[in-house]
Amino acid sequence: TGVSKRPSSAVYPSDSFRQPLLGSRLGRSSLMLSKSVSTNNIVGNLNDDSPLGLRRILSQSTDSLSFRARAMSIESLADEGDQYYSSVLEDIELEGKDFKADSWSTAVDSSYLQTHRKDVIKRQDVIYELIQTEVRHVQTLHIMERLFRQGMLDELQLSPSVVHALFPCLDQLTRIHAHFLDQLLLRRSNSLQSGSGHNFTIHQLGDILLEQFSGQSADEMKKTYAEFCSCHLKAVKLYKELLSRDKKFQSFIRVRHLPVLPAPHPPVEDTQVEPRPTRTRRAEGRKACKLAAGGCDQGVT
Repeated sequence: TGVSKRPSSAVYPSDSFRQPLLGSRLGRSSLMLSKSVSTNNIVGNLNDDSPLGLRRILSQSTDSLSFRARAMSIESLADEGDQYYSSVLEDIELEGKDFKADSWSTAVDSSYLQTHRKDVIKRQDVIYELIQTEVRHVQTLHIMERLFRQGMLDELQLSPSVVHALFPCLDQLTRIHAHFLDQLLLRRSNSLQSGSGHNFTIHQLGDILLEQFSGQSADEMKKTYAEFCSCHLKAVKLYKELLSRDKKFQSFIRVRHLPVLPAPHPPVEDTQVEPRPTRTRRAEGRKACKLAAGGCDQGVT
């Protein structure tokens, strides 16, 4: 299923946030003109000689209308955001449809499970958890990309430079992890029992780990994560500044509030019950993972 078309927002920018961080905003001129015309229509030709009480009442009425219009804009964002939010989440959920079960043991048929030894079952559970964790990570990256980043560009109309600062290296991270996940899912597909869409046994994984965490792939990962970690604190600071100043930004974040995903475990450490040649590749893959992680730490400025 393709990504649903984002609804056009009826929300106008908040007047309280005029920082140069924001790019040009569509509709701002027409909004200010409309507000000016409305104010003149209400207040009319009042001057300094008009009664103070009348001027105060009309001024309060104008402020009240402005406040209500702004509140309606925020509610409009919430309504449209809920619809788009649900649609995109449904699309992204399909990406992990084969890994909804808690473990490999519960994902395969019981009759298929009974044909495996306990040590093999344990190993398959660990491999399943590794793939499931990567699925969730890629899903999170896609959510950040499709819901948050694109929404800030389209609905909030933040400038691309600000959005890039909020989501450093998002495209690179998505590409890296999507490639890794594709390799894992391909291995699962090639390991399916004949005639089944969910019974599978993966006998080897070390080659995929080595390919991902060594050579050119490792260099790209270390460079990307080093840059991401270096920019992280600045991104958090900018996010807090935006959140404290603009009610529309607050509403945008509230509508897209995400449930907390389970904390992943380090399953690569536990895949010890396997044939010796495969175990060697697994050990090499684990070593490559640690070297890649160390390279990221060294690259952080």
